[in-house]
Amino acid sequence: MVQMTSMSAQLTCIECHSKAEHKMVEAWQTSKHAEAGVGCVSCHGDDHSKIFAEKGQVSASICGDCHSAQVKEFDQSLHAAAVELLVDDPKFKRLSPAMAKAGCMSCHQVGARAVDGTRGKCNTCHSGHSFSSEEARRPEACAACHTGPDHPHMEMWQASKHGQLYANESTRSQAPTCVTCHMPGGNHHTGFGLTLGQVANGSVMEGSKAPIEMRTISSADFKSRRKEMISTCLPCHSSRFASESLETADKIKLEVDAVLQQAVDIIDSLTQDGLLQGQRLTDPELENNDQLKQGLVPGPDLLYDDLSPIEQRFFDMFKFHHATAFKGAYHHSPEYTHNEGFLKLKQDLTFIRTEARKLRETKP
Repeated sequence: MVQMTSMSAQLTCIECHSKAEHKMVEAWQTSKHAEAGVGCVSCHGDDHSKIFAEKGQVSASICGDCHSAQVKEFDQSLHAAAVELLVDDPKFKRLSPAMAKAGCMSCHQVGARAVDGTRGKCNTCHSGHSFSSEEARRPEACAACHTGPDHPHMEMWQASKHGQLYANESTRSQAPTCVTCHMPGGNHHTGFGLTLGQVANGSVMEGSKAPIEMRTISSADFKSRRKEMISTCLPCHSSRFASESLETADKIKLEVDAVLQQAVDIIDSLTQDGLLQGQRLTDPELENNDQLKQGLVPGPDLLYDDLSPIEQRFFDMFKFHHATAFKGAYHHSPEYTHNEGFLKLKQDLTFIRTEARKLRETKP
């Protein structure tokens, strides 16, 4: 149980840490924690050897002593699984330790597992030592990770009417932000209201064929989650408008899945005919990976180096352009739905189809 830190204990910590880390101390002094008497010892303990060994990290279980509901919600989210999903990815396994840490784990650490087994690095979103909820609710906090070609959520939102409202100070209070739709009321289960447009390549209805590995969602779960999402739209929009908008995005998801399936069919045919040799693995640790030795396996396990032109283009197709098209639709951004998504997806398919014909024409 978190204990309130006595004034003498607080002063002892501040006396030393103010000398070299005064900004850290100032952040805590202006926080809600300080107001409530939750000081350094409350979260870090007073065993300096243990603190040094754990590099000052505080486990989610400590936060859960006061914020149990938030920790439980978080543990059900994809944020909580972020590290586990990453370390199983063949692309991650091929990176140098430095690149893995700076290029991937910096974001995925939100789901880090502490020495006590609990998941969640709360200060990924709530900057230590201020732990401001107001700061974590700002879209800029989400943009630290949710940006770039594989998940340009921030860019899509900024290009939408919602983002335009936020950019204008006079209408900022009316603007839906990331947390408005995905974490309403401070809910830490970030999958709130998501249906076919889930993380990465989205999902398909249970029983439907997916072009590559995707999550599945049952009809009952779809209806429940769609009802959740529409409930967040109602303060500003009618249920009819919200429903029609989301249904249009659903159609876009199915449409781009179908385009992706055409590319998968071409690649499967080339592989079966021995015209694609699959990824040329140069990493000794992956040479015995039987799945990758079978040839190109379209989907999340596809690497992005040592690829033929067709393989490389397919990586861009499913990793960037497919996701951008349907996520752009759900984020109400015409630019990302079409120009940055669907248009490039169709160009990818044309390239793959053309290269496949060349391979067949030059077959010995």
